[in-house]
Amino acid sequence: MQGAGVSQVQKAYLRGVALYNVPNFERPYPYPCLIPGRGMVLGEIHTLGASQLEPEDALMVLDHLELEGLEYRRVKTWAHCRGERIRAWVYIYHSKRLAHRVRAKRVAKLSWQP
Repeated sequence: MQGAGVSQVQKAYLRGVALYNVPNFERPYPYPCLIPGRGMVLGEIHTLGASQLEPEDALMVLDHLELEGLEYRRVKTWAHCRGERIRAWVYIYHSKRLAHRVRAKRVAKLSWQP
C-alpha cells in the first residue's frame, strides 16, 4: 500500500456484507473475503495521496494483487467512518458459490484475524 501512495488509514465499517475466511485458495495462506449479505464488517479506509502513480493506475495495481475479475470484483460502496458516510472502493468476493467451493467459513466476529 505504501507504493500506491497511501496517505491516511482510518477505521471504518461496511453494512450489508458478511465476512468469510478462505482457508488457502490461490494462496498458501488463509485470507478474508466479503460477500453481500446481512451483517457488518469492521476494516480500514486507505486514502491515496502523493504517489508516482495516477489513482486509476494505483487501483489497477491493487486489482492485480487482489485477483480482480477472478476472485474479487472491485465495487464502489458507502463506508461509515467517524460518523460519516463516505464513498469507497471495496473488493467483494466473486460469488457465494465460489466461497462455498473453496470451503470459506463465515466469521462470527466483525473483523478478520488470520
